[in-house]
Amino acid sequence: MADIQKEMIWRQGAIIRSITVTDGTAEGLRMSGCIFRTKRQMPVVDCEHSIRPTVRMIYGSIRNLRVERGQLLGDLRWATDEASQQVRQKYSAGDLVLTLDADVYERDRNGIATKWAPLAAVLTAG
Repeated sequence: MADIQKEMIWRQGAIIRSITVTDGTAEGLRMSGCIFRTKRQMPVVDCEHSIRPTVRMIYGSIRNLRVERGQLLGDLRWATDEASQQVRQKYSAGDLVLTLDADVYERDRNGIATKWAPLAAVLTAG
């Protein structure tokens, strides 16, 4: 159980404060069960558009996703357009936080996700 993390840390100072998974439960994610799609990155999106984000609602990305020492790590990159920079400022001020949206494929009998994939970093009110 030591590799279960409810707080995931991104290398450039972003902290994932909670986890939302597509089946509606968030008991925990076993880091050894993390699988990545073809690219090791995910978008940073507005909370209202986390399932099907439009291009205008993507404010950046978290790249170079990897699991190290029981944590999901990545590099937070903000888009350069004005709207994304305004969101970055709100995030830096602590007005917004990032939550993880993940697809869960398998769970153990305790509800821990043993096979899952990160989908998006979702911006929500802090």
